[in-house]
Amino acid sequence: MKKLFYSIPLLSVVVLGSSFKGIETKSTDSSAVKESPFFAVIDGVAFDKKDNKYEARIKDGSTAEVILYGNDVKDKSGQYNPQTIGVEFAIYDGVVGLAPGSKVSFEFNKQKFLGNPSSTELLIKKAVLSADHKSMTISADFKSQVEKQQTTSDDYLSSLSINGSVENITIAVPASLQNSAASWK
Repeated sequence: MKKLFYSIPLLSVVVLGSSFKGIETKSTDSSAVKESPFFAVIDGVAFDKKDNKYEARIKDGSTAEVILYGNDVKDKSGQYNPQTIGVEFAIYDGVVGLAPGSKVSFEFNKQKFLGNPSSTELLIKKAVLSADHKSMTISADFKSQVEKQQTTSDDYLSSLSINGSVENITIAVPASLQNSAASWK
């Protein structure tokens, strides 16, 4: 009888507990993450990518610029504003490691945040020029503390931490640089 007395409340707790819907969590498919050409985390929150859209170009003979596009953000007035992360760094064919002079920027809801040079680190993992010198494939990891530009001395200086990665992004080499691309090494 004592066992029955303790088993009924225990059974009711189990039945009652199983009737509640648990907190649903999304598991990230690791293959989808690997296939994505980039990802970024801003202050611990994943960058809201816009269909993996990005632009990559070579600004001059040795500087690459990659712009990562996020979904547009709706402001209080109902206007949609772009959200982007910009990464700029020196590249050389086959040279991997820390890229000095790298820059990171973030634009969110018409606010520009620029990377603090002392906190910006970009590690090039791959920089391979194609055989015909028409493109370069790059992979890199970056991190930076970005700060909001101050327009007046009364503005609050806000700061955000950005960490991210670009994987196997192909950058077209402009025709004007294709002949000089062999000297990038």
